[in-house]
Amino acid sequence: MKLAEIVPQLAIVVVSLFATATASASESHGPIAVHSRGDLVFLADRGGELLTVDAKQKKVMHRQRIADQLSDLLPLGDQHWLASDPETGLVLLERQPLKWRIAQRQKVPYVVNLGLHPDRQLVSATCLWSQRVVLFDFDTETGLSLANTIDLPFAPRCQCWFNDGQQHLLLVVDSFQGRFAIANADGKLLHLGKMNAHNVRGLLVDDERRQLLVSHQSMNGAATTEHESIFWGGVITSRYSRITYSDLLDGGDASLQTVYPLSTPGDAAADPGPLVALPKGGVAVALTGVRQLGLRLSADGVLLRRNVGFRPQAVAYSKSRDEIYVASTLSHRLTIVPLAHLEKLHHVRLRPAADPLTQVERGERLFYDGRLSLDGWFSCHSCHTDGHANGKLNDNMADGNYGHAKRIPSLLGVANSAPWAWNGGMHRLTDQVTGSVKTTMRGKPLVKRDAEDLSAFLGTLRPPPGIAVARQEIVAEDVAQGKAVFSRNGCIDCHAPPFYTSQHLYDVGIHDGDDGTREFNPPSLLGVSQRSSFFHDGRGASLDDVLQKFRHGQAEPLADRELRLLLAFLRSL
Repeated sequence: MKLAEIVPQLAIVVVSLFATATASASESHGPIAVHSRGDLVFLADRGGELLTVDAKQKKVMHRQRIADQLSDLLPLGDQHWLASDPETGLVLLERQPLKWRIAQRQKVPYVVNLGLHPDRQLVSATCLWSQRVVLFDFDTETGLSLANTIDLPFAPRCQCWFNDGQQHLLLVVDSFQGRFAIANADGKLLHLGKMNAHNVRGLLVDDERRQLLVSHQSMNGAATTEHESIFWGGVITSRYSRITYSDLLDGGDASLQTVYPLSTPGDAAADPGPLVALPKGGVAVALTGVRQLGLRLSADGVLLRRNVGFRPQAVAYSKSRDEIYVASTLSHRLTIVPLAHLEKLHHVRLRPAADPLTQVERGERLFYDGRLSLDGWFSCHSCHTDGHANGKLNDNMADGNYGHAKRIPSLLGVANSAPWAWNGGMHRLTDQVTGSVKTTMRGKPLVKRDAEDLSAFLGTLRPPPGIAVARQEIVAEDVAQGKAVFSRNGCIDCHAPPFYTSQHLYDVGIHDGDDGTREFNPPSLLGVSQRSSFFHDGRGASLDDVLQKFRHGQAEPLADRELRLLLAFLRSL
């Protein structure tokens, strides 16, 4: 099998954005998934619509609202399709001439990405905040039925099915870091591991060579954010790499081998997105942070770039038309790229000409724009993935000096966590974002309006649900008693409700050496169970670590029962 034959002849789909993690659902629009069938192109809009575009006439033929939000779209055959609403669950659709009929709704919240087993009608749905993969059997007569649920130790997004020579296995990758899991079609978790990557947004299967191509970023937490370090790619790089099946199946740390660096000094390409296979071993990759599509027309070709619009997040290739279709979420448009005439791109507007962008919409564009940084090396999203965090350390000037890398914090709920920076040195959010662009991104100074726009967007970011809430595993009595333990042990002094933080600085015994920072502003505990590391330097690997290994805030160790109840409360926040 050649790489170009990995994808079905008529369509290829890639990937989605969980809109509600970053913006108000009522204001969010823009395409987030794309497929082709003959001369028709089908798109899912995050505002809840399905759109049909005629590729010949290059215009929208039909649009239909099927949900309040959408995060992905997947064909199950010629007539049956599956869409996902991240708030409520799956929507099974029957395709009719220029119309969709809703055949079934299946409740399963937080779905961000859909997959289909190559040889059987088994759907896999990755669920972000519940940290699960849910498997459904599909039958054309009876619809969807729950098959299995796989609990994961991370929040998943991208997925793919691959053949290890004996069976098809499911690979699921962390939405934020490079952690991954492998399961079989029976729902059994087989392997857990980690790649040297973060922000994995594209997976391309090559069963013939027994390898995957992966689009991702890599970050050096020890590098300082000085001009020279960023200029030479010493802080964050963007690339697509290969990983062998044997490395995946060994578990533990898996080595990514760079196939193609997407950034060069002076001309970087922040935030690579989905990958699709092209003829002759070529590859197309969305360069989501610089508004471009990257094209290698053969296995040894150079990277060509074409402008396609703000935040291209979904890409499809039609073999029958020899065209690429690129859906740019924040430009509300589809770009048609004919491979035989790369100079003749055509942009199809998917929504009527809009009024001037709102302040939040302008801020969202800035948040995902790699051109805010020096030469386009990274965006705000590169570190604060979809408003959350990539799990890395970064050595910047936020605390006034270099030499003590800090954990990149989540921005979900940031509007209610003043003051900002680990040392509490910023009392206005506009000052914080202005300082970050200047000293962390080394970009051009933000003008006042841009700082206000970016801050307005950040103000829409909501804290994620506690994992116990997301999994519907709340035991009300345990949570109530755990809250009493929280209060009784003085946790409430630093992490005061309703946002479970305070505006003061505290010395908790974890210092940046003898000459570094000793007092820190406590982060909000809302959504704390969705974090992968703790304390300002990331030394805590889990909530259990915080309370048991480091005995955070305890004069005396907690009794086992108190510990269990306190953890139940924290996992509910």
